[in-house]
Amino acid sequence: MAGLVQQSRGTVAAGDTTVTFSPERPASIALHNRGSLDLTCTCSPGSVVVDAPAGEMVVINGGSFDSCVLSDGGSGSTTYTLYYGDAESVAALSKSAVAGSISAAEIADGAVSGDKAAVVADDNATPGMVVCHVIAVAGGANANEDITVGEKFEVFGASVRYDAAGGTASTLQLFNGADAITDQLDTSGVSDTDYGMFGQLDDDHTVIAANGTLRATIASGASDAPAAKVFVTCVKRA
Repeated sequence: MAGLVQQSRGTVAAGDTTVTFSPERPASIALHNRGSLDLTCTCSPGSVVVDAPAGEMVVINGGSFDSCVLSDGGSGSTTYTLYYGDAESVAALSKSAVAGSISAAEIADGAVSGDKAAVVADDNATPGMVVCHVIAVAGGANANEDITVGEKFEVFGASVRYDAAGGTASTLQLFNGADAITDQLDTSGVSDTDYGMFGQLDDDHTVIAANGTLRATIASGASDAPAAKVFVTCVKRA
């Protein structure tokens, strides 16, 4: 198993969960407790007992393990990832991980979304993540395109990619529920290769609460507004 780290992951069942390694018999184990309860790992042979605090990773070295028993006191609510292999490879893995984090190997492609981003505070020393909502505007007649947002966030910009040519008289505007966030963007006469940006943001309405409504409103007297996508850039707020 030299140079190889395998992994097992899951949720600790009510009582205990046993992970069997045989015939691999790894020399070292790195246990990442991904849940909110403390976890106890008992490795055999030798009954090596190690505690893994909630959200942390611990390394267990000891020889040639057959299995380990994971227990969180019987509540069955702690998730875990268990890495096992040769001591050198597991040690390298553990050094690359910080307490409470996971390694890149644990993250599936396409699995990270904005709901995992941290809240961004004013005057933040640590850079925050920008997240984005995309509103598909069908075009045509007067209409509201609504998104019920899952997180509280603050809008700091919005831009429009047109997917069709505009008609004679139409506008596009962003709202926080019934309150205008932006000015009205004139979309009449645009081509489908044009790109638009709103010119104003009303800071009284840029913060949208969790489960609030982010709305794109089409106004078109001739029912000929262009189809478009509105890209709303924002940061998460507490």
